[in-house]
Amino acid sequence: MNATSEAKLRLYHSVSQGPEVDVYVDGNRALSGVLYDSLSNYMILPSGTFRIQVTPSESDKVIIDEVVSLSEGKSYTVVAVGDANNLKSLDLLALEDSSVCPAPGQAYVRVVHSSGTAPAIDVYIAGKKALSDVSFKVVSDYLPIPSGRVNIIIKIAGRGDVVLSGSPNFTSGHIYTIYAKGILGNTKSAFGLEVVEDSQGMCHHIGF
Repeated sequence: MNATSEAKLRLYHSVSQGPEVDVYVDGNRALSGVLYDSLSNYMILPSGTFRIQVTPSESDKVIIDEVVSLSEGKSYTVVAVGDANNLKSLDLLALEDSSVCPAPGQAYVRVVHSSGTAPAIDVYIAGKKALSDVSFKVVSDYLPIPSGRVNIIIKIAGRGDVVLSGSPNFTSGHIYTIYAKGILGNTKSAFGLEVVEDSQGMCHHIGF
């Protein structure tokens, strides 16, 4: 296979209260036993269109069934989102991972609201409101931020209630996605943020 005709694909399991899942690509099982809040390695696939199906492990019941298109030379993260207790909320988001490097002293970050039960959120980065009214399944553009430890605060949209705060470390020249996942007030699938690196196919979790 010519490298220029290839694409990369990985899966992030963000279905709150969800079971271990298996992932099928065009009817062939590609991933087995993927746990909630875990991220697979990239798979190399030819560019083109693929049917992605998700089932609970050791079951043939399809709970997510979507078609995604992969362009040559691109990397993608497909995100299983929603809440396992509400099958209508389950969906698959296909995100193209940026390959454009930030300027020295900066990083790029985008925010994905992947919780099927949490309300819309406002996102504050380094003391400033960066995103407003981010609702379920919304994916922001990549935003430039300073490298180093950066304070991130999540509030209920339009209100002052702080539901999460933390200061992850962002490396200069790297690219990240922040997933807002889980359920407010739930201990098993607690609402939280997961910071995942998108640059160069590397993945680092900085959960808080």
